[in-house]
Amino acid sequence: MATRDLGRLGKAVKARRVKLFTSRLSAARAAGISKDTWKRVEDGLPVQPGTYSKMEPALKWAFESCEAVTEGGEPLLVEYVTTDGDVTMVSKPQVVSAGEVKDAVKISAFATMPDATIGSVQAQADRLVEELRKLGFPIEGD
Repeated sequence: MATRDLGRLGKAVKARRVKLFTSRLSAARAAGISKDTWKRVEDGLPVQPGTYSKMEPALKWAFESCEAVTEGGEPLLVEYVTTDGDVTMVSKPQVVSAGEVKDAVKISAFATMPDATIGSVQAQADRLVEELRKLGFPIEGD
């Protein structure tokens, strides 16, 4: 059985809460739990197992994302769409910055093509960002 790192989960929950909510109280209300219970999770303390399944929709995470984070994984970002009373979970690609994409291209290019010029690698990085945007991937910044 994998080790559960509640401290790691607490940091991930807090980082996501800060992006989505104005306060811990508003996040807790969205999840239908007390702000003290929410704080326990952020502090890396144990809570009732059902608490996580209440928090995940508020965080726009797929079910069992909290468990994945405690085991070293990452949460899956989703949107919850309600149609005629039915709720559907739709996966959502994680947003990355253009700079992150370009840095990844540069590292990869210089590791696999040591003779590549800086200019050609930069052009390839710029082109990749452009193509990803055309395909509809959420890329922020330049």
